[in-house]
Amino acid sequence: IVGPSGHSNAGQIHVGRALKTVDEVEPNNGFRKPSAVKDGAIAVNGKIEPGNEVDVYAIDMKAGETLAAEVIAARAGSGLDALITVFGPGLREIAEDDDTFGQDAAVSVTARVAGRYFVQVQDADGKHRDGKIEATKTRPYRLEMGAIAPATSPSPAGSKPGEVAEIEPNDSDEAPQAVTVPASVNGRLDAGKIGEPDVDVYRLKAEPGTYRISALAARLGSLADPVLTVLDEKGDAQAENDDTGGRDARFERAIDAKGLLVAVRDYYGRGGPRFAYRLEVERVPDRSLAVTADLGARVVPRGGSVALAVKVERRGYDGPVTVLAGETPAGVAAVPVTIAKGSNAGVLFVSATDDAPAGLFPFRLTTRDAAAPAEFVYRERSAVGNDPPGGWLVVAEPATLGVRIEPGEVVVAPGQSATVKVVLDRRAEIAKKAAVKVKLVAAEGNLDGFEPVAEATVAANSDAASFTLKAKPGAAPARRTVAAVARFDGSAEAFAVASGAAAVVIGGK
Repeated sequence: IVGPSGHSNAGQIHVGRALKTVDEVEPNNGFRKPSAVKDGAIAVNGKIEPGNEVDVYAIDMKAGETLAAEVIAARAGSGLDALITVFGPGLREIAEDDDTFGQDAAVSVTARVAGRYFVQVQDADGKHRDGKIEATKTRPYRLEMGAIAPATSPSPAGSKPGEVAEIEPNDSDEAPQAVTVPASVNGRLDAGKIGEPDVDVYRLKAEPGTYRISALAARLGSLADPVLTVLDEKGDAQAENDDTGGRDARFERAIDAKGLLVAVRDYYGRGGPRFAYRLEVERVPDRSLAVTADLGARVVPRGGSVALAVKVERRGYDGPVTVLAGETPAGVAAVPVTIAKGSNAGVLFVSATDDAPAGLFPFRLTTRDAAAPAEFVYRERSAVGNDPPGGWLVVAEPATLGVRIEPGEVVVAPGQSATVKVVLDRRAEIAKKAAVKVKLVAAEGNLDGFEPVAEATVAANSDAASFTLKAKPGAAPARRTVAAVARFDGSAEAFAVASGAAAVVIGGK
């Protein structure tokens, strides 16, 4: 959204099934006056008002017919944590669901007898009385129901190209399934008795070494919230992991000649056809990198730049690492950053031309010149549903504030000083009236060879700030890529913008 204050963060508009769409008709807050659904398959635009409101919809079913209902709310930016309950004739509860798709719910039931069935939508926080938002905020939703078929989770959870995947049954703690690793196993947690949840146990056999053990579920569309547990020979827990990388579990563990006992269970003790998982065990290489990119300020304005923080965790490799962006849209470019030996942080400058296409684009990183394989993690301040393998990059309208560094290159001798000026172009009214904080950011993560440079505040009646760069006596010749990052004093980070890159040279080299 573009307004007097500039561009907002990225939001989503959900494109649903091609169903007849109607608006909710109030009052429908109970079984005495439900909204009647007569078209077999329909979409309803509704909203949950402040308070513990429920919306009820009635549909007449024949015996043997299937009724499915799916709420789209959180995936479209609503604050609703949807809970769906289905009641049969006589108001007997026959199904309930919460959090099938993140905070969105979906159910599917088959009518055993003909009669009137009821679909109830409410806020899960309101029912459980552990949330505050339901008391003050209207939460919209889209309810798609009738003869529709929501895809919930895959089972089996994965396969190699050209191979048929099968689920390997494993329901015995006394006789764990033996798996020679590295390997992948497709499993499923079955619905057990109350208080007796299904636990799958594996004995991992491998050449001695350190292995990464992962239970993948949420990222594959499964409802399972897997927990990984290392067991001793008596079956007692020795180590446990939950929610490493979202709802999925992962840890690294040494495996010796005796092997390793590992158990998989659902955190809430649930199970059933939609609780598939994939257990992956791979040897951890002696040399590897973990690269994390902070995409909290991932909005790139046309004609402007943003600075994305990049961190590197090293295993057995301490050499230089060059991090660069993968394929980007036309008009969008990223300046590669080389993180020097012994350093673990850097900044990737991403810029867009004035005519770059606006929109939401997949964004991925890669490395070069590093003699070690890399794994990438993308951290986002506000996640967008249906994420690609990497993160998202948003190209938006021109920034409310223009920033540039003068001159584009400055040479400083060891022990001497030089001055650079950061010039602001206050384009929008909100930028003209605000104090602006400005700091210099180096692509390599720091300004090695220079004395520390403090952040400056530019008053509302000024358009420039000067920074003194003093090279340390005896500083080695070097070339540093820097940018100026400007942010409204006290504003949201959506108003942060970086200048184009400039060069600072020590010793004229």
